[in-house]
Amino acid sequence: MEQYRENLRSLIYSYDQSLPEHNALNLFLQMLYVIQFIHEKNYVHQIIKPKYMMFANKQPYFIFLTQFRTVKSIHDTNTTS
Repeated sequence: MEQYRENLRSLIYSYDQSLPEHNALNLFLQMLYVIQFIHEKNYVHQIIKPKYMMFANKQPYFIFLTQFRTVKSIHDTNTTS
C-alpha cells in the first residue's frame, strides 16, 4: 500500500504567499487527469476536496485521490442526485 506524506490542502497552506503558478498548473492538470481516469471507468467521485488529494512519499508532487468510499458507479441505480 502506498505511503502518503501530506495532502494538497496542507501544501497550499504551507506557502506564505501563494502556490507558484507553475506548481499550481501542474497540480491542477494532475487533478484533471485523475478525475478523467475515474470517469473513463464509469465512476464518479462525489467529494473532491484538496484534503483528499494526497502526495506519495516516493513520488513527490504526484497526486493520488483518496476517499473512495464516496465513489459511485455511473450505472448504479441507487445513486441519488
